[in-house]
Amino acid sequence: MQIDKNKLEFKQRTQNVYVRRTNDRSVGWGLFLIIGSALAFIAIGYLFFIKFDFVHLSAKKDPLTEFFRTDWYYSLLIPFCFNITLIFICFNWAFFQIFVRNS
Repeated sequence: MQIDKNKLEFKQRTQNVYVRRTNDRSVGWGLFLIIGSALAFIAIGYLFFIKFDFVHLSAKKDPLTEFFRTDWYYSLLIPFCFNITLIFICFNWAFFQIFVRNS
């Protein structure tokens, strides 16, 4: 049984390139994006779902605080989008599995 040197060299070459391309900065930026979006999601969810009274926070009644205090439609945005997002994630995972197994 002969070993093809071209395939062996290509495998070693691609493995070395893969190792060189990974760096710690991409992991840091990924964690930053995940933590930042989680904090933004919690803050917006707190404003929309808890609807704490902005009037106690500020003495004047500006239009923005009145909008969040009397809001009804935007508080339903996240629960309705959650179902669509879950379906998208499931389809994305399924098609990725098909792509990986067929390549």
